[in-house]
Amino acid sequence: MKLHLLAQHVLVRMLHDPAYAEALRADPQGVAPELGELAHALARIDPRALRRDQHRRERVLGELCKELPCATTLFVHERGMEALLAFYGTAHFHEAIAERCSLVLALGGFLQEASTACSPHVAALLAVELASARARRDRGVAGHGLRRAPGVEPVELPAGTLEAVQAIERHRFRLALLPWSAARESPPIALPPLGAPVTLCAVCLGDEVSLVEIERPLYAVLASLPQPRSRDAVLAEAALRLRGDRARAEAALDELIADEMVLP
Repeated sequence: MKLHLLAQHVLVRMLHDPAYAEALRADPQGVAPELGELAHALARIDPRALRRDQHRRERVLGELCKELPCATTLFVHERGMEALLAFYGTAHFHEAIAERCSLVLALGGFLQEASTACSPHVAALLAVELASARARRDRGVAGHGLRRAPGVEPVELPAGTLEAVQAIERHRFRLALLPWSAARESPPIALPPLGAPVTLCAVCLGDEVSLVEIERPLYAVLASLPQPRSRDAVLAEAALRLRGDRARAEAALDELIADEMVLP
């Protein structure tokens, strides 16, 4: 990558992660050796210039949260805004900038780790919203063998997850009606209980993502295709997911091929 692009990536990281900027000022070559002498030039940037836009981090994070609205709403409700802003100090953020990957998916990876300290509803909401986010970005994988059609993303969720999405959406609507952020208490969130796993598939057509419930054999086949594979390899893994029932796996695979959700 060209040096000016590397410098741009480092500057973006400095703007959003004050601890990283401070580390760069203390040891330019150690923190950004790929920049050579240019690292020293970035280290000399006046810290006040980096802080000039005081709401930059919140504004950028707000844009990212638009694709993960329910998971991030509940996460902040349980852990607070500072816990969400901690994303900027993690490898998820820095690697996404350095490797030019999706920041939404990077935020999702951060939340997957952080949600272990939250209620199970956060992980469930995150799973369904990440499935939609991945489906939007899926342009298909090149290679020989069977593969999922572009925009097809299987997901396994606890029963009650979609009802939890609706509960969070109602909560977000109530928050928009009054200045709850200035009040001592925001309205409570009534979440449904979570139950046994159900299998769904996010399907992206154009800019729209639909979530459809699918039978477990169909999910078993789709989940066995993270990348192009031979028919035998797909059926072997899918049969394991179906407790050895290869016949159900074969029938499901043929159905998915006929519906063009799996491409030969």
